[in-house]
Amino acid sequence: MGENKQSNIIASNRINQIQEETEQPALVKKIGGTTFDIHVYFSETSKETFADKVLRLIQNDDATT
Repeated sequence: MGENKQSNIIASNRINQIQEETEQPALVKKIGGTTFDIHVYFSETSKETFADKVLRLIQNDDATT
């Protein structure tokens, strides 16, 4: 594959990624001198609800402390 064609494919993939990122909800929070830019992704094939995931994360955090 030519170098130019490969560069075009990489650029096209990056454009698609940026478009997907901008369609997803985002939260920007500034704490002190740090700005947190949080993007949310929801899987359409997940079997676990958001509440299930949060509960699992809390339980796993308790197990590690």
